[in-house]
Amino acid sequence: MNETKTCNHCQRELPLEAFVKSRKSKDGYSNLCKECKREIGKEEYRRNYATYISRLTKKREEPEPETRKCLRCRKETTGKFYRFYRSDLNGNHSIYLCSKCYKKLFSKNS
Repeated sequence: MNETKTCNHCQRELPLEAFVKSRKSKDGYSNLCKECKREIGKEEYRRNYATYISRLTKKREEPEPETRKCLRCRKETTGKFYRFYRSDLNGNHSIYLCSKCYKKLFSKNS
């Protein structure tokens, strides 16, 4: 049983092995042969080359570091903070400790 299919682009009748498998179509194969699909892909890449390159070279914006206020020393810094999920007197559900205060509170030597 040698099944064939016609390519919608080049209008040639080719064996099913010349088509890419596709879940979207009823027969399970793409409506374009592998050769035409490759040519169309290359042409689309050439047409949109500038867009592809601009996406690759576009500089990603770095987010601003958040300033947090340490609950213990009350200093505002952008350094590393440790977050705890507890309620304080103002009703906030998370509190922050700077790395220095965290080390003082939770070091094994204290």
